Amino acid sequence: MAVDLLKCNCVTANEREKMSEFDNKVSFRKRNVSEQDLRRWANNGTNVLLRGLHGTGKTARILNVFDKMGWVKDVDYLYYSAATMDPWTDLVGIPKERVTTVEDENGNPQEITHLGFIRPLPIELGQVKAIMVDEFNRAPKKVRNALMELIQFKSINGHKFPNLECIWAAVNPEDDENDQYDVEPIDPAQLDRFQIIVEMPYECSLAYFQSQYGRDAAAKAIEWWNALNPEAKRSVSPRRLDYALEEFFRGGDLELILPANISVSELVGKLSNGPVFEKLREFVKKNDTEAAKAFLADENHFRAAYRMLVDRKSKGKAYQEFFLPLIPEEKLVMMINTESSIRTHVFKNPQKFTETLMTMLKTADKEHRKPIENALKKCNKGQYLKGQDMVRNEDAVTFGHDVEKDICAIIKEAVADWPIDGNSYNRNKVYETIRTNMPRDLSVEQATVTLKTLDMIVAKAKAGTIKAQMTDMLGMVNTCVFVLHENNQPFDVIAHNFSAAFNWAYGQDGFIFKAEKVDD
Repeated sequence: MAVDLLKCNCVTANEREKMSEFDNKVSFRKRNVSEQDLRRWANNGTNVLLRGLHGTGKTARILNVFDKMGWVKDVDYLYYSAATMDPWTDLVGIPKERVTTVEDENGNPQEITHLGFIRPLPIELGQVKAIMVDEFNRAPKKVRNALMELIQFKSINGHKFPNLECIWAAVNPEDDENDQYDVEPIDPAQLDRFQIIVEMPYECSLAYFQSQYGRDAAAKAIEWWNALNPEAKRSVSPRRLDYALEEFFRGGDLELILPANISVSELVGKLSNGPVFEKLREFVKKNDTEAAKAFLADENHFRAAYRMLVDRKSKGKAYQEFFLPLIPEEKLVMMINTESSIRTHVFKNPQKFTETLMTMLKTADKEHRKPIENALKKCNKGQYLKGQDMVRNEDAVTFGHDVEKDICAIIKEAVADWPIDGNSYNRNKVYETIRTNMPRDLSVEQATVTLKTLDMIVAKAKAGTIKAQMTDMLGMVNTCVFVLHENNQPFDVIAHNFSAAFNWAYGQDGFIFKAEKVDD
């Protein structure tokens, strides 16, 4: 029988009110916990609650530790945004009618209908070790109440999670004197289920900023932030400072990131005068391309160079002239596609970026081919690599025998004997027949029939099989395409009519484009 302490006069209404006030005002020590602390708590199966102001990296730090533990999301740990949780769908399961066969009192099989649950796969498999509940105090009351048993006993309605070791949560404070958060108070019983409760200090993580932007940029940014007055710090959370640095190294405008009451020029000035930038300027001054290339291999150094290269001021052009040819092609293509100033420089100086433009041309759609072709026109005094007309030069991969054979009749007979749709053996037999009998000099009809047959083989065969067993395929395709092109078939028409062979060969760099002279 439940005992009402108020009726027994063991606790007065006034005392109970004071206890409630105490529970709501309870606070814990503020400390910037280390990764070692977090990993130890995870290893020990400790429930942890991180409480702090917005932008202090609570969620990121928890997920980072889980990842470093080797835990895989949706296998070893689950992440929930509490505000969107539903206890039934996410934890208990969705009710579904089931039929089970049991023995009756006489030992005869009997089917009974009952209610079962379809649970999320990770929960059904029972491998989950940890659950992260983000924004715990933004959840509806029914969700927080449903989690009570899970946090304490690692079960829901008595159904155990066999491998579940810990529940971690992150919250914003409900009683901050400066900021009003749209959150609910955590009642004492819920709070008491977390063994470790950490009040996260409102400060920047030096380790995080160093990992993202390098030591120098991290130190200067945090030094700038620490010098802000309390009100300014509230408007520039550590997370917003992270946004600002990311935008800075992309060459963006920090005035769109930071509030109007913040001096953007001071931060930009600090970041622009560090040793990394000085080193980059030194490379330009000494024209030391080899040292600069090695220096840019470091991702943080590349970020700094990125900032210099997209500078809208005139000095950015000088840095582009020096650094862009040193940047790996993959990164350079990304910069050309995203930064208008880089794209303008490359298209105005195509002779320095011919290989990169060739790479872009291979994957460009119709809309973006024209500016690349126009840029390539400027190479080599009026010579350019034509993107729409494929031509062959002395280095192209070709194939054929100095024989005169009716290859069309030979192919027709081979396809009849070994249908290409049949199996890999048939396709190999047809390929070998063509390879053995294909003349070097083909008529348009012969090139068309041959290429059509090769196109059918490529469409059905596996790439590994072509590479291992059909080693002359590239030369055979190139030769046929050359003949068709020489007889006034446009490159895009050939690509459309024989798409499988074309796409395979093009992807293998089989087509070699020749610089053709054009009228200036």
